[in-house]
Amino acid sequence: MRYIRFLKTPRIVAEKTTGKNQVYCLITITSDLGDTFFPHDAELVAELIDSKNEQILVWRAVAWAAGMRTLAITLPVKKAYAESPLRVRVGTEQEAQFDTFDNLSQTDSQGIVSAWSAELNAKGGKEAGKLVERRFKVAQRVISVWEETGESIARHLWDAGITLSCRMVDLLSEETELCKVLNLTTHGSGSSTSLNVLELGTGCGIVGMTLASILPNCNVHLSDLPEAREIVEKNMTGPVLELENSSNLSFLELDWDNELPAQFARPGAKFDLVLAADCTYNSDSRYVICSLSLKCERS
Repeated sequence: MRYIRFLKTPRIVAEKTTGKNQVYCLITITSDLGDTFFPHDAELVAELIDSKNEQILVWRAVAWAAGMRTLAITLPVKKAYAESPLRVRVGTEQEAQFDTFDNLSQTDSQGIVSAWSAELNAKGGKEAGKLVERRFKVAQRVISVWEETGESIARHLWDAGITLSCRMVDLLSEETELCKVLNLTTHGSGSSTSLNVLELGTGCGIVGMTLASILPNCNVHLSDLPEAREIVEKNMTGPVLELENSSNLSFLELDWDNELPAQFARPGAKFDLVLAADCTYNSDSRYVICSLSLKCERS
């Protein structure tokens, strides 16, 4: 996959020759790590949106050309928009409300993930915050996840986390191999037994949030280092997030080198499922995560 990123988040500026207000932003299209740029031509759509009702106020087609590293985008701001909180969306399809994994992974697809900016306002904050929203549709639910626009590893989305989240639709069919292996039918909405889940290295929280959104009766603990707490809690409490019946989310500070927190180390406090996606970045980490997984199994 490739990601549209705001190198300069949307801001309201005066056009040099006319003095009229316009929204300006600078984007790039890169891999999840940000180490390679999208190498092909791509037709994009930039939209100025009323944040209150998602109405598209202005849109224009913009072209990314092979060899580019950055692309500047401007959109006019009429006086009538001055009172409204605004957002900018950049993607490959006009009027898209979300991305789907099927579209991103098709053979003839360019696999470009859309970007929704934070709010900006002509009267108040004239520059959007350094955040970007991603939206994915999984099993009729829209999963909205914010990530930072900077270089933080912990507060960032990665390919494997998105892929695992979008493939969780397989858990809804009792005929799939994954559902049989996990024996999920014993933890359904009518069961008195909850599925106790620990996600390691949750980052922005997309994997655990998706699981709790599509699977009933599960307790999902999103774990990571303290620096991930703010972005995870923002995503957990987002207005779009809708959890399945009797499912809940919590954030857990967990350093892999330390022992499990007391509430999970006591006898009988076992995890039914431990999840991890894109949470190791060097070969030394694999020994630590294996050790932690064994602790979870023995708890």
